[in-house]
Amino acid sequence: DELMVRQQLGHAIDEIGAAAASAVARKMPLQQLRGLLSGTLRPLLLKYSASHGPLLRFRTTRTRDPHCGCLQIAQLIAWDGGGRELRLVDARNPNGHNPPNEEPAKALDGNARTKWLDGRKGALECRLEAGPAVVARYAIATANDCPERDPVRWVLEGRQTEAAPWRVIDDRSGADQPTPGARFTRHEL
Repeated sequence: DELMVRQQLGHAIDEIGAAAASAVARKMPLQQLRGLLSGTLRPLLLKYSASHGPLLRFRTTRTRDPHCGCLQIAQLIAWDGGGRELRLVDARNPNGHNPPNEEPAKALDGNARTKWLDGRKGALECRLEAGPAVVARYAIATANDCPERDPVRWVLEGRQTEAAPWRVIDDRSGADQPTPGARFTRHEL
């Protein structure tokens, strides 16, 4: 496992280095460099990050109303680099408090009319059914009611095994995100 991760990291560094060297050699303007970072280098970093791990964690750091005691989402969806949806299974909410029929599995059931609600604002953890994969994109969907419970800041993390440390895939905790106020609405990232 460690050798594979080291090899993947080496490949990522090579690819990122080649892209950066090419940009510098062409005396790329600052605006184009920003585009390169968001359009080319970010997917490479995601490709070789902990998103290869078979476990994901969606950790809310702020809801729309920070004083609200609950958080909710209707769906968590992830796609690989080819645009194929990754089946997420085995949802759990360690130390969470979930009302009946609003358990963690509801966020993965493919039905935007159900929801996961946690009265302790804990993390949603799940497993990628097919095993290791690259998470290139993901989405959350707003639930049926109470927009104040919607996540507006969060961190998506991944890890290879239960014993491995969580590694950040996407950190949206620095500023409020434009989570839709409309109900039953996807927010793709």
